[in-house]
Amino acid sequence: MINKIIRIKNIGLLFDAVPEAPVKLEKNTIIYAENGRGKSTLTSVFRACSLNESKRVKAQKTIDSSDEPVIELLKDDGDKKQSILFSGTSWNASVPEMIVFDSEFVDQNVYSGFEVGSGQKKSLLEFALGDDAVAIKNKIIELNEKIREETKKRRDAEKKLTGFLGKLSIENFVVLAPIKKLEEKIKSAEKKLANAKRSVQIQKQPKPISIKNIEFKFDSLILLLQKEMKTLEDNAEAIVQEHLQKHSSEKTEDWLSQGQSVYEQDCPFCGQQVDDVKLIQAYQSYFSDEYNNLKKDIKRQTAEIKRVFGESSLLNTKNTIKTNKTHTESWKEHILISDIEFDIRGCETQISSIQNELLYLTNEKQNKPLDSIGTEGDFKKTEKNLDVLNQKINNYNKQVQDILEKIEVYINKIKGENVKELTDDLEILETIQKRQNPTVVSIVNSYQNAISRKKELQQEKELVRDELDSLMEKTLEKYQKRVNRLIASFHAKFAIEKMKADYRSGGNPRSNYGLVIRGNSIKLGKRDDKLTTQSFANALSEADKRTLAFSFFVARLEQDRNLDKRIIILDDPVSSLDINRRRETIRTIVKLADSCQQLIVFSHDAYFVRDLRDKLIDKHSDSAIPKIHEIHQGEKGYSVFDTCDIDNICASTYYYHYQIVSDYANAKSSDTREVAKAIRPLLEGYLHRRFPNRISRGQTFGKTLRDIKDAESPDILSYLHPVLKELNELNDYASDFHHDTNLDADNTPINKTELQSFSERALKLLHQSG
Repeated sequence: MINKIIRIKNIGLLFDAVPEAPVKLEKNTIIYAENGRGKSTLTSVFRACSLNESKRVKAQKTIDSSDEPVIELLKDDGDKKQSILFSGTSWNASVPEMIVFDSEFVDQNVYSGFEVGSGQKKSLLEFALGDDAVAIKNKIIELNEKIREETKKRRDAEKKLTGFLGKLSIENFVVLAPIKKLEEKIKSAEKKLANAKRSVQIQKQPKPISIKNIEFKFDSLILLLQKEMKTLEDNAEAIVQEHLQKHSSEKTEDWLSQGQSVYEQDCPFCGQQVDDVKLIQAYQSYFSDEYNNLKKDIKRQTAEIKRVFGESSLLNTKNTIKTNKTHTESWKEHILISDIEFDIRGCETQISSIQNELLYLTNEKQNKPLDSIGTEGDFKKTEKNLDVLNQKINNYNKQVQDILEKIEVYINKIKGENVKELTDDLEILETIQKRQNPTVVSIVNSYQNAISRKKELQQEKELVRDELDSLMEKTLEKYQKRVNRLIASFHAKFAIEKMKADYRSGGNPRSNYGLVIRGNSIKLGKRDDKLTTQSFANALSEADKRTLAFSFFVARLEQDRNLDKRIIILDDPVSSLDINRRRETIRTIVKLADSCQQLIVFSHDAYFVRDLRDKLIDKHSDSAIPKIHEIHQGEKGYSVFDTCDIDNICASTYYYHYQIVSDYANAKSSDTREVAKAIRPLLEGYLHRRFPNRISRGQTFGKTLRDIKDAESPDILSYLHPVLKELNELNDYASDFHHDTNLDADNTPINKTELQSFSERALKLLHQSG
């Protein structure tokens, strides 16, 4: 048990709460303090000590102090004493057997404001289950953590293996078995793949192409060469030809022909009239439209001969043959073919010869456009020469076609290879090779071990969970019954139902239950349900909620096999409770005191403290008489421990006002206004104490005086008729100093002599009337 509070410094208002001798704590200890004096702070300190928490203590450091918190308790287990010290940073030891009921317990385990949240449900389940179930639950938590660790190991191994998997899933990768002569198979697969990949390039490789035959229309040329003009005057041609022979330029005739379209009646050069000039007249006949068209046809035919048999045509043929040779050479690497034979020089000579023969004929026609040029033998000879040339071209093209056929056969053959499949096959072999790498083997072992270990842990977890489920079901069924008996003992009109554990929150279970009010089932609901439907938020009063929380707490302690080793700490256990529930709470606390190692109760309710003390004294031997301490205001508004005369504190307001008036009457006080205010409540208290069942609490003094006046025997108030006049006079005087009868009561002047007189009269009335 906690035997002494030796030091408490720099904790909230407990700046230096034990200024002199240590605070002695007995088996049953009650600490009384007004609200705001540090009860909850000290309760939180005890909780921090039980949980070995330091943050909680640091968070409550005295605001206007620069020093760190210091707490020192003395734990005395009879044969062993231990100093429990918090020296500003941490505890040197904890007291885990302490269990605390306060607003934090309610908030963590039962409800927060208007809602029972998932956090409270989880905490309540752990609290309700007791040590055995909690140990199993902790085992599940431990297994969950181990499962997470194995999952992390597996994921870490997966990340490390990512670069080795190729196109395989990790599941397929880890089961790859070794292959004999793997290196040889990889080299063979590489070669096969290289050939297959090359076949794709080969298929795109340029092929030789055929040469086009030389096509020429001899019929058109023959018709042109044999065409004659009979319409031209006989002597016109001779005159023009005689004139042309005088000029050596070949362009002269063209120039004259064009000039025919320019001049009109005079010469463009000399301006003389030329209408009667015979030469001009010969020009007009010679250069007629028909003649001009003939000359143009001859020019076009000449140009066509040059196009078909000219240098550019021959150059294209040469280039094709040269390119074909290059392409053929490239194909020799894949197929057996010979060079394509072709006499390009002979071809060039033949083409040139044919061109010269044809140009000779057109030139003759150009010179003698009116004559028929060439014989049938000339034409057949030239055509034959062209046929011979084309035959050579055809022979060349046949060689080209033979090669193309061989290429096609070869391409069709190599098309059968599937590059993707060969690539995949090679990748599989290479992946198998990586799988056998010692580093990879080690990672795979870690991966497989993690999976195997996780599976084992999950199976173990299922077994433990089944055990926990069974234990939780039995424990919670029993727990629910005991909670409902406690709730009923507090005269509350509700109960809990369907208390069970569920796993909706994830891997760890939580409690779940409903309420029964007047035979109707009500779900706990959410905070927002307060405005829409019946739920925990609006179905229970604050007193009911506090009763539920205390019942949960007590029911858990009652089934605790280690209750005799527990130090129970209660902070304001009767907060919000009416008198009936307060009495039952006291009885429940007294029962707990019988079973626990130590009971420490904090309260701001002096009457509760007094009643609890009295019940504990009635129930226990002298050795267990409770010790009562008070935390009250000390210097600078801080709080300090002191002895507590609870009987004096609970003496009632009557005793308080009696002391004020008595002290003034006996010259022990000089606070005149406080005395003047105390006279009337002193008389009211006196009458309430003398006639408790006749004068209701809260009844005004004026109404009481009227009831006395109207009372007739056997009404007990009739016994006051002899002092009614004195009571009225005392009331008339005292009313001047109360706001309900005088709005300016605080400013009403007080005559000390008069106040002394009325104080003495009031005391005399009390003493003489009995």
